[in-house]
Formats: sequence, structure tokens, C-alpha cells
Amino acid sequence: MADPAKTPSEAIVDSVGFDVAHDSDGIVVLTLRFPNGARSDLSVEGQAIGRLVDRLGLRSVDSLVGLPFSALAPVLPANDPD
Repeated sequence: MADPAKTPSEAIVDSVGFDVAHDSDGIVVLTLRFPNGARSDLSVEGQAIGRLVDRLGLRSVDSLVGLPFSALAPVLPANDPD
């Protein structure tokens, strides 16, 4: 049985991938893993992901893996005033 103290209580970034939007712009696809094991993809426009990485003080997009969604939400485009 899993140790409840080590089980995340919110979604975490499980993986980072890249894709192309319908307008040929690059997007980053963050796969979120929820505590119940479910997964969901979140597509973020390339420039927005660059700002996200900068504001979080990370070295690369790959550094997002393992972060909780709550660390990302305030700087995602929908919540970011810039």
C-alpha cells in the first residue's frame, strides 16, 4: 500500500512534450498526473512557457517535471496579467 505521506495531494507535472498548433506555432504539452492516477494534457503556447520557466527561475522546460500544478497556475497565461 502507498504511503499517504508520500502521495501528492494535487496534480503534478508528469511529463513535458512538444507539438504544433493548427496555426503552425509551437506549443508545449504538460501532462498532469492526479493523485488518483488520472492524467490530463495541458497545452501552453511557446512564448508563455518561456515566461513561465523564467518566472519560476528554472533552467529548462524539463525542470517543470515533478512540480505541483499550484506552482504553475499563478503564472499560466489565463492567470498572468502580462
